Amino acid sequence: MSELSLAPEAAESFPERKPYTGLLSWVASVDHKQIGIMYMLVALVFFAVGGVEALLIRVQLIQPEATFLSPQAYNQIFTMHGTTMTLAGAVRRPAAAL
Repeated sequence: MSELSLAPEAAESFPERKPYTGLLSWVASVDHKQIGIMYMLVALVFFAVGGVEALLIRVQLIQPEATFLSPQAYNQIFTMHGTTMTLAGAVRRPAAAL
């Protein structure tokens, strides 16, 4: 019966992996600080998208019987605004601060 040697010289040597650079270094990061920063940036982007949706709603409501948005589009923007601000914007910000 042969014995398995666990000596370091018997282990396979793997080539050194080059560290990622540029945007890939952020996307592939496992550093908790970088992940928190990326999480906060995503929350801010969704917050801005929700703000644009709010502006579309306000433009529609400037005057009575406005035709900037159709009734169906207004309902869709109103629903998207609530979802975006609540689930994508507001929920992520406190988690990113931890």
